[in-house]
Amino acid sequence: MATQSRLLFLDQFRGLAIVLMVLASALGGYEQVPSYLQHAPADGFTLPDIVMPMFLFAMGYAAELSFRRRVEGNGSPKTVSHLLFRNSLLVVFGFLGTLLVENHTWDILQALGTAGLLAIPLLFLPPAVRLTVALLSLVAYQVSISFFFSKTGIEYYLQSGVVGPVGAFSWIFILISGSCLSAWLKEREYAARIIWLAAAGAIMVVAGAVLNLFIPFSKHLGSISYVLLSTGSCAYGVLLFMVISEQFHVSLPPLEAMGRNALFLFMFKSVLVLAEKSILPPNVALPACAMGFGAVMLLTYLTGAVLDRVLNQSEMEIPVRSGCI
Repeated sequence: MATQSRLLFLDQFRGLAIVLMVLASALGGYEQVPSYLQHAPADGFTLPDIVMPMFLFAMGYAAELSFRRRVEGNGSPKTVSHLLFRNSLLVVFGFLGTLLVENHTWDILQALGTAGLLAIPLLFLPPAVRLTVALLSLVAYQVSISFFFSKTGIEYYLQSGVVGPVGAFSWIFILISGSCLSAWLKEREYAARIIWLAAAGAIMVVAGAVLNLFIPFSKHLGSISYVLLSTGSCAYGVLLFMVISEQFHVSLPPLEAMGRNALFLFMFKSVLVLAEKSILPPNVALPACAMGFGAVMLLTYLTGAVLDRVLNQSEMEIPVRSGCI
């Protein structure tokens, strides 16, 4: 499988995550917007709830592609230093963003960064071993919040919708699943990769649905049912774009441009949404909400397209490119 094709479908996948992120942020909080277009308030699973898992899955998939190359070219110490810097950067950017435009202390960028930091030692392990460790971490986390909830300190972070620092022990499963699938698929033929992704997605979606009967889907708590369902859904998302880019050889420039500049657009989107919320009251009519979303989405895409063209022409590499998320 060519690296170019692999990066193409991964950029498309990340680009879709940006679109859904803008959808959730720009429409969130308005009374007239249907509930399925807003994050589930507590237990449940809605379309926007897949956004953070998509970023985590893409992080893991990309980490596997770059990790071995960096270790072979630069050695383990430099590779670890690079990963520590990139993931710490996510945490720092996240704190700056929450201080400036959010009303809570922990959000998606901090969750991505802490999960990435926790995953660094696991990337040195064989894929089957690292997946086993990540699954055990997820199970241990679920047991902890089920039986020792008051001792975990999660309550303080519930309003953020992404648990808090301890949630990294849950989110790491999504990231590591992406890295393991990337490792297992990179040397396989197209048909085998499709079968692997479909099978992995089915196993996790079914497992999540069954566990939901006992442990409800909850992004706010990072429940095991939610994590498994969202990871399986991400596997199907990657499969979809793999088919689009490799079977049908279709390029999706808008998604690719946004996917290659995901971190910058994540932060830029927050500023745009803050401006939108300052203009439109919570009880505004649905057409006005749609117009607000359209404006934020258009500005996000145009910014991504311009940034992508400038960086490609100058061949610059900066920390806000897609390597972070």
